[in-house]
Amino acid sequence: MSDEVVATVTPGPGLVRQRGKFYYDTVVFQVEDKLHRIPRIHLTKYSQVFKDMFELPPTPSSEAGEGGIKQVVIEGTTDEHPIVLPGCTNEEFESLLEVLLTPGHLAPLELDTNRWIAALKLSTMWDMPLIRALSIKSLSSLPEPLRALQKVQLGLQFKIREWVIEGCTTLILPSLAPPASSADLDSVASPSSAATSEPLSLSVLASHLGWETAARIAWISRSAALSLLHSPTSQLHSTVFNSPQARRGKTALIPPQIWRCGNCTLSGNFQSGYCFGCRNHTSVVSVDLGDVVVVGSGGNGNGEEVGDADLQGIVEGLVRDTFEDELGQMSASED
Repeated sequence: MSDEVVATVTPGPGLVRQRGKFYYDTVVFQVEDKLHRIPRIHLTKYSQVFKDMFELPPTPSSEAGEGGIKQVVIEGTTDEHPIVLPGCTNEEFESLLEVLLTPGHLAPLELDTNRWIAALKLSTMWDMPLIRALSIKSLSSLPEPLRALQKVQLGLQFKIREWVIEGCTTLILPSLAPPASSADLDSVASPSSAATSEPLSLSVLASHLGWETAARIAWISRSAALSLLHSPTSQLHSTVFNSPQARRGKTALIPPQIWRCGNCTLSGNFQSGYCFGCRNHTSVVSVDLGDVVVVGSGGNGNGEEVGDADLQGIVEGLVRDTFEDELGQMSASED
């Protein structure tokens, strides 16, 4: 053990002490029934909302001190007089603090999907562009990616252009692919199937996105199918008819205009097993064989074929047109 003596110096009355570089003012927040005391600098550095708030004259409050003398206390300086934050839960606020107060160069952030969504929500609400960009990047690179429904929902809510386009496209493309059998037309997928090749029903879309957004997606799907039908060099992927021609290696194409619902016999209102006329799911479709178009296997009569990239481009263009007003208010990318 060292024999070195460490002397302690007690400052005298004439010694002036100055604040060092890392002397932080703290602020006390109340979220629900929980108190949080954090360095103010983390909020003013990353949030324009909090920066503006702290530049305002502080809100004083009075409390009885010793001898009944009233003392003025500034809101946010004590546990008894915190700044109350509305509009978020304690779990959401703690998720944001995890991002703000965890040094990224010392330890990686390990937040699950829900906590990153919470950080995205509050960083958007409190104008924290760096935290918002980090939240979007992290949610886009999670081991378990966001489902298409989540991308559309979060993209519209938090104004993320790429997520709206990607999510809508992913939801629509399965409805344009030929089903494996006619029975597949009657299937109603669960919300988790948005990451698979199964189309979602209109009712499932509406339950998660609202009827207006669901109707837009259904309209895009129908418009894309009609675009394929009218394209001179494309094969319609709406459905495959099990005809003698198809069994001989050719594809019989059934344009949506001549589809007949087995429940109400309406035409032109049938899509992905759902009839917009009687609002029923059915696998029964009657077709006038005289209207069936037979083309060469794998493409149209000229041997040309629509690739996945072409089909995706058609759908993405329709999504941009349909959600033009909303997308116009969103930034193209956030780095």
